[in-house]
Amino acid sequence: AVGQALAQAMSEAGASIVFVGVADPWKPFPGEDRLRKIERVEVVALDLTDTISVNECAGEFAPRVDVLVNNSEYVRTGGIIERKGLTVAREELEMRYFGLTRLAQAFGPVLRARGADGVNSAAAFVNLLSVYALVNWPAYGAFSATEAACLSAAQSLRAELRPGGVKVLNAFFGPIETEWYQAVPPPKVAPMTLAQAVVRALQQGLEDVFVGDVAEDIRARLAVSPKALERELGA
Repeated sequence: AVGQALAQAMSEAGASIVFVGVADPWKPFPGEDRLRKIERVEVVALDLTDTISVNECAGEFAPRVDVLVNNSEYVRTGGIIERKGLTVAREELEMRYFGLTRLAQAFGPVLRARGADGVNSAAAFVNLLSVYALVNWPAYGAFSATEAACLSAAQSLRAELRPGGVKVLNAFFGPIETEWYQAVPPPKVAPMTLAQAVVRALQQGLEDVFVGDVAEDIRARLAVSPKALERELGA
């Protein structure tokens, strides 16, 4: 849902072409018909858990990418102790942290090298991050830890891409109106609200944007009393 909303928002904002990465684009996937009807959208093969897939995608499309958006999702409930084994944690890290790392290693050098390319220069690397990257929510404790790893990687990536004039935008959000957060009470963020906020942040040249009531509330409370917020989330 978020990926489709981003594709639509980018297209409506005037993107000349929007490449949407799908692990198996030759197989039917939810929302496929709607996605393929969006103007200037091209579905391409991209599996973030597969280094070869990411490298092949970058080899073909990186020179044409001005804005790269990492909107991968892998959301599971559970803290650290209550989970049995490491299978789910590894899957979270494989998709989110290592997926981000693969994208950065495959696309990053090309984006940075195009920094002095005038009107054809690359513009931004966008990461969609749960606001619980900033403070752990034990109900989603292991997931929050993965998001924190992604945030740290994004901060390093920002420094590495800066010499090429490429911005790194981190978009923080709370629970979204998707199947991953069905059990979470409102308020939630609509996928299109998140997508449009990302487009506005890119247009304004921002490095961080907080989308939705939950994300804004957590940002404000972290500034006042981070320890009190940590205790409340863990209660």
